[in-house]
Amino acid sequence: MTDYTKLTDFASKDALPTGNALKKVKGTEIDDEFNAIATAVATKIDKTGGTFSGTVSGPTPSANDNSQKLATTAYVQTEIGQLGGTGLSVSSGVVNLDDTAVTAGSYGSATEIPAITVDAQGRITAASTNALDTNPTSYNFAVTDNSTATRDIYLTAGDWQIIVTSAASVYDVLPQQYTADHERDVTLNGTTVSTSINFQRSGGAGHGYTQTGTDIGVATTTVSTAGTFTLSIAAGTSTLTTGDPDTEVIPDSKGLKVTVEKLS
Repeated sequence: MTDYTKLTDFASKDALPTGNALKKVKGTEIDDEFNAIATAVATKIDKTGGTFSGTVSGPTPSANDNSQKLATTAYVQTEIGQLGGTGLSVSSGVVNLDDTAVTAGSYGSATEIPAITVDAQGRITAASTNALDTNPTSYNFAVTDNSTATRDIYLTAGDWQIIVTSAASVYDVLPQQYTADHERDVTLNGTTVSTSINFQRSGGAGHGYTQTGTDIGVATTTVSTAGTFTLSIAAGTSTLTTGDPDTEVIPDSKGLKVTVEKLS
């Protein structure tokens, strides 16, 4: 854009004495002046469009102005300064996301689950992992005879329930009449479940009474420190309560099922 500078001082000619050749206004002076004006006008931008050159200044709008005023660099810098605390920053004219305290990477695996903290703007502000507890929370054991048995099991800290179920099958016995009690203990972590199975025989052909599938003993044991514990199943002892001990066949427990399950 060209600035216009007057080429001839026309007012100074009025002060010159009459007869001075410079007192006259020449056509070339007028022509040069109009040419200079035309050049300056032609290189100005139009109000409806054009491109500025050089350094253009203007008034700085107030912060957060939402009008059609031109934004000066001072106004822009003020607006950028208000990005503080938004998670955005500007460097070399580029808007960037600020780094957070979260370490870049993948969280979670087959043995860990991710723990994510999200703020009100939806940004992740913390990320970590929690280990999955892959230890069993229940065990089932069965014995099919009256002999002793042991099992080693891993128990985590907390309350565990011991459930003893009769797994006795039907007994073939001589056709006498009797009743008998069979006692058998199950011990885990210092807790003993004492069980009792009652057998009856009313005479005639048939079988001894059984309690198959019936819970015959329940107890709770508390584990303070996780570790491996031994589950002990003792052999049982049968006692004839009615009948002739010299002639009656007293049945023994043929089996027990023990269930150990985590309560808390």
